[in-house]
Amino acid sequence: MKKFAMVAVCTFCVVGYALGAEYNMTLKSIEGGYLVGTKKKAGAVKGDAPEDVKVKLSTKVEVFKGKADPDKKGNVLIDGDADKAGLKSLLIVGDDGKIAEKGKNIRVITEGEGDKEVVTKIIVTAGGKKGKGGQ
Repeated sequence: MKKFAMVAVCTFCVVGYALGAEYNMTLKSIEGGYLVGTKKKAGAVKGDAPEDVKVKLSTKVEVFKGKADPDKKGNVLIDGDADKAGLKSLLIVGDDGKIAEKGKNIRVITEGEGDKEVVTKIIVTAGGKKGKGGQ
C-alpha cells in the first residue's frame, strides 16, 4: 500500500510539472489580470507573423531580471534577482507606469493547461534598465 501511495504521489508531481509551459513573448500590455502580447508560432520561419497571446496571471506571479547562465554557452536564460515591485517593476514598465510602445521581451513560465493556464513567473530578458523602463 505504501508503494502504491508513493507511486501515485510521484506520478502526480511529474504530470503536474509537465502541464506547464515556458516560452518567450513580447509583452504589449497588462489588462485585467492578463498578459497581452505576441509570440512566435511553433515551427515559424523568419518573416512569419507572430501569434497574439492572452494569458491569465497567477495571484502570486514573480518578476525576475534575467541573466545568462555562466555554465552554458549561448543564450540560456536563468532567473536572477526577484523584483519585489512585481508587475509594477521598472523592469517591465517605465517611469510613467506604461509598457514601451514596441513591447517588452519576457520569458513566461506557466502552470496548468488550456483555460487553467496561469503565469507564475516572468523573466525580463532584455533591457530593463531601472529608471528607463527598458526604453
